Amino acid sequence: AWCEMLTLSPEAIEELQFWSSSLKDFNAQPIWHAPSAVRVVYSDASETGFGGYVVEHGSCVSYGQWTQAEAGLSSTWRELSAVWFVLSSVADKLANYHVRWFTDNQNVVRILKVGSRKPNLQAVAMKVFNLALHYQIRLEPEWVPRELNEQADYLSRIVDYDDWFLHPAVFEEVDAVWGPHTIDRFADFYNRQTPRFNSRCWNPGSEAVDAFTVDWSMENNWWCPPITLVPRVLAHAQVCRAIGTLIVPCWLSAPFWPLLQPAKGTFAHFVKEAVELPQSEVLILPGLSGSSLFKGKMPNTKVLALRCDFGNSA
Repeated sequence: AWCEMLTLSPEAIEELQFWSSSLKDFNAQPIWHAPSAVRVVYSDASETGFGGYVVEHGSCVSYGQWTQAEAGLSSTWRELSAVWFVLSSVADKLANYHVRWFTDNQNVVRILKVGSRKPNLQAVAMKVFNLALHYQIRLEPEWVPRELNEQADYLSRIVDYDDWFLHPAVFEEVDAVWGPHTIDRFADFYNRQTPRFNSRCWNPGSEAVDAFTVDWSMENNWWCPPITLVPRVLAHAQVCRAIGTLIVPCWLSAPFWPLLQPAKGTFAHFVKEAVELPQSEVLILPGLSGSSLFKGKMPNTKVLALRCDFGNSA
């Protein structure tokens, strides 16, 4: 009966509230339109991560890895979430465009068009819908055979074994003394220490890809780079006359160490202060790949926080 009392789930209430506030925005919209995409995106997901790219921007790629919990979810959830992660990484470059989005999962195409009865899939589909709405993107999801989606598949399988970061609680202690730090130059969307960050590839919220392509001056930089990049960090910081905090392991035999200590026991002139961080099993956290960079070396590895000023280092 019309007067019967019903108990609605939180998801149903959220859906009703959405249509209550948004119905007029979609009133008188065409229910069918000829394909007119002017941007093309491919995405894919694997057991380890996600990846995708914008065809019109050769260098505009996005990839990342699943957490252990996410990796255990269904393949449809991973493929659908790959669309969300890639879209949220490049949305500003697709704003106001019709976008033909290719995926090799037919369920994802259907869900993006009509939704899903499964709450976890519907939640991801709604995030995609709302983000596209915010940027005025008209998505046209289409299925593509797996053999025609090889580049996105390759990106989804990239594993970054150099990924590591400092425990957030330790960062807060350092930030309280030498901060506030304004930008994290080597981070991902899941391990950034500051709201602003640079990343290896396009990430949700990333300010720039490849930190070495931007100017580091006028910022209080947080540098926690892959170990192999320490020499490049020092060189670029010198060019930019930058100020910031560098996190490095105390590896006296490492190629970068003479750059920090030209003479034994004496730091270079740009190092204004040096602090040995408290050793513990959780001081250094691996990336989602479970980086083995420090495996077997903790808690014996000493980690230093170096306050560097390249602007007045003469």
